[in-house]
Amino acid sequence: MTATPIIIDLAGTPHEDSAGLLWIHGLSRARIEYEGKPYPFDDELVFSEVFDGLAAQINEAQHHPNYQVDEDLAGHNRGRRTSIAGAVRQVRRVSQADLAAQGVSIDEPEAIMFGVDLNSYGHALKAKGQLRFSSLGLNVIRADERLNPDTNVPIIMWSAFLREMSGTGQPYLKHLRPIEETEHLSLAEPGAPTKTIAMMNAEELQALAEKLKPLMMADEPTPAVAEMNQLVDDAEGSRSDVLARLATAAGIEVGAVEAILSGSVDATDDQIAAMNAVLMPAAPMEESGAMAELAVVQADNQALRADFANLRAERKREKTKTTLLDRARADRVRVDFSADENAKAFNLLCSQFEDDSETFEQLWTRLSRDQRDGGGRVARAPQRAADQASFSVAPRTPEEVAANKTAIDKHRAEHGCSFSEASTALKRATAVRSN
Repeated sequence: MTATPIIIDLAGTPHEDSAGLLWIHGLSRARIEYEGKPYPFDDELVFSEVFDGLAAQINEAQHHPNYQVDEDLAGHNRGRRTSIAGAVRQVRRVSQADLAAQGVSIDEPEAIMFGVDLNSYGHALKAKGQLRFSSLGLNVIRADERLNPDTNVPIIMWSAFLREMSGTGQPYLKHLRPIEETEHLSLAEPGAPTKTIAMMNAEELQALAEKLKPLMMADEPTPAVAEMNQLVDDAEGSRSDVLARLATAAGIEVGAVEAILSGSVDATDDQIAAMNAVLMPAAPMEESGAMAELAVVQADNQALRADFANLRAERKREKTKTTLLDRARADRVRVDFSADENAKAFNLLCSQFEDDSETFEQLWTRLSRDQRDGGGRVARAPQRAADQASFSVAPRTPEEVAANKTAIDKHRAEHGCSFSEASTALKRATAVRSN
C-alpha cells in the first residue's frame, strides 16, 4: 500500500512551552519483552520512525491523546470508571546525557518523554501521590480512517499513533522511571526551525512492518471487539454494572467479558451478538426507508464480522494442522493424514486439539506407531517423560532436581506446553504410579 507522505514542518510555527507540563518517561531505546513478545525499540530505524510518527501526531496537534485514570489504577480500560486526568500535549526525544544533566538516570542511550497537561482532577491525584507510573496505548503503522477519494488509499499512514496514556498503580515496564523522578524536567522545544521529515516510502514501510510485526499483532483488536469497547465506554451506568449485564446476556462470567474486551480471548459470534444486543438495543423507527437502510447496514456489519471470524478460524486451523503433522512425524504415527479417506478423522483431531486437550491426548495415544528402527527392526517403544520413574514429587538431592528438570524439558518438547503445565502433569503421573 502506498500512502501519502507525512510532512512534519515546525518552521515558523509557535512552539508550545513545556512550562506546566508533567513529563513522563514513556519509551526507551531498548529491546524489551512485553506479554511474551519482543519489542524492537532498540533498532535505530524503529525508534526514529516511532518518534517521528508521535511527533507528527502530538506536536503538530493532529491529536492530543487523553491521559486517563481508572479507580483501580489498572490502565487501558482494565479498571472501573475511567476518568480523564489530562491530555498529552508534547513529545520529546532526549539522550541519556540530556536527562543526566537534569538529575534523571537511565540505562538506555535515548528515551521518549511525554508532556502531560493535567486538569484539576489530575492535579488532585498527583497531590495525593497516586500518579506514579504510566502505560501507553500505542499502535504502529496505523492507517488513517480518511481515504483519498480517487485511490481509496489512506490519506496518512502513521508510523506510530498514541491512542491514550493511562496512569497506573504499578510499572508495566519496570525499567521506566517513576513520575516523581521526572516531574521536575524542563524540556522546552528549541526555537530553531525543525527540518522537514518525510514519511517512509513503500519499501521502507514494508521493512519497518516486518521488524514491528510482533508489536502490531500484540495490540490490534478485531473490529467487533474495538466497537464493543467503545460502546461499553459510552454506555450509561458504571463499568461494573455494564459488564455484569453483558455477562448475563452472554451466559459467561464477568472475568470472561473483561478478557474478551481486552482482546486476550476470542468471543463466539453468539456471545458478541448477545452483548451487542445489550449495548445497542433496537429502537423503533418511524420511517420505513430508514428501517430498510438500517437493515442493510446491520447485514453488512454481520457479514463483515462473519468474514473476520472465518478468517481467524481458518488461520487457527492451518496452524493446528501444521502442529499435528509435525508431532505425527516426531511420534512416528503410522496414519497417513494426507490421504483423502483420513481427512475427516484429521479434522476431528484438530477440533479436539483446539477445544478439548484431554480428549485429544486420549485419541492421540491410541494411534498406532511405527515401531521399526532405520534398519527395519522393531524398535523399543519410546518412553514419554510422563511415564518415566525418574521424576520426584519432592526432590531432596541435586541429582533429583536435575532429573526433574530434564523430565520437564522433555515433556514440554513433546506436548508444547509451559513449564508449570509440564510439572503438574509429571506430578500427577508420578502420583498415579505410586498408587
